[in-house]
Amino acid sequence: MLKSRFDKWPVRIRRFCLAAAELADREGWVLYLVGGCVRDLLLGAGHVDVDLVVEGDGVALAARCAGALGGRCVTHRRFGTATLEAPDGLKVDMATARRETYERPGALPRVERGTIRDDLLRRDFTINAMAMALNKASFGRLIDLCAGQRDLRARRVRVLHPGSFIDDPTRIVRAVRFEERLGFRRERRTAQWLRAAVVRKALFTVGKHRLRDELVLLFQEPRPYGVLKRLGEAAGFGYISPHLRFHRVWRRRFDRAAVAMRRFEDRSAQRRCLEAHAVFLSLFFFDLPLKELEAVCRAFAFRRSESRHILTLRRQAQRVRKILSRKEVRPSIVYRTLSPLDPEVVLSLGALFDDKHLRRHIEDFFLSLNRQRPQVSGEDLKAMGLESGPGYRRILDRLLRARLDGRIASKEEEMAWARRLMEET
Repeated sequence: MLKSRFDKWPVRIRRFCLAAAELADREGWVLYLVGGCVRDLLLGAGHVDVDLVVEGDGVALAARCAGALGGRCVTHRRFGTATLEAPDGLKVDMATARRETYERPGALPRVERGTIRDDLLRRDFTINAMAMALNKASFGRLIDLCAGQRDLRARRVRVLHPGSFIDDPTRIVRAVRFEERLGFRRERRTAQWLRAAVVRKALFTVGKHRLRDELVLLFQEPRPYGVLKRLGEAAGFGYISPHLRFHRVWRRRFDRAAVAMRRFEDRSAQRRCLEAHAVFLSLFFFDLPLKELEAVCRAFAFRRSESRHILTLRRQAQRVRKILSRKEVRPSIVYRTLSPLDPEVVLSLGALFDDKHLRRHIEDFFLSLNRQRPQVSGEDLKAMGLESGPGYRRILDRLLRARLDGRIASKEEEMAWARRLMEET
């Protein structure tokens, strides 16, 4: 079954895996597909992330793959891992088979080289603890030490041992992510061990940077609201911020954001790639007091753009609401209010506001206002005798506002306006 489903993967992925296995054979190393990609193969999923584990030297094999097949290789020697990016954009994670031990709850593990058995037994859930051999002699052989295939059929999430959530409390977040994404349920003892870890406040022992990574993954899920609902029921959010509570309004906001982002990307895919997870993060944190939100952004060390989106939404929402709620709001006012903001922030505002008129102004901004430009150019102004300087920008801005408000429509009218403005300056 694995072989036939592997044969349905995109050609570029299959070619890479088989070429990497051939290079491993030359060195006497054994190469495996592992974890989520094997789970998704068994589930018949179409798109997968490619994770490879080597009984041998994963970093060295990654470097050989980059040299022989082309692309870029970034290594992380502490963990014996590497990320390969092929010229066609394919990304592959490759690691040396390893065993892990935890010096204390919530800490990063101590890593030692090991076997594929060691590597699978260190993993979070049985459904992610399977491997498929890629070497020519054993191609397609499934290694399932923990009955992961049985749990897939039973549609359940099960940890490998009673101390799993204590060793790595982020598995609490991952458990609810997989339950929501796959439509699975928690196995009975796993549910008991998860509750015990929550009572022991295991998530409070995790470094903020690791929680940040889990939050980013959470908001990349297809249904983030469902994950948050499950997570709130299972563990709450006090380990993120003592002020953070579950809000049912998140569902409405997230649904609006998802629709708006699809529309934006349909129209702007060639110009701008959205940080979709940052939109959800901004809405997730919005109801925190501003000082607490600033403290959270510092503690979690979000990327600069993520922190900017989160904080700008919180700081600007009331101002934007006040301006766009006026009875008569000219298109130029909408443009001047929203154009300085990142698209992620504007989309978040559209999801945040319940007032239909406010959301219509934001929709108009994306569909029309943000795309308009004066027909008169800087070269035209130069030909009319205007010397280079800040006057160019002021006149072009005035022309754009007049065009947005319908006071001028043609280039000839713009030229006439420009002449009058030049006389005034």
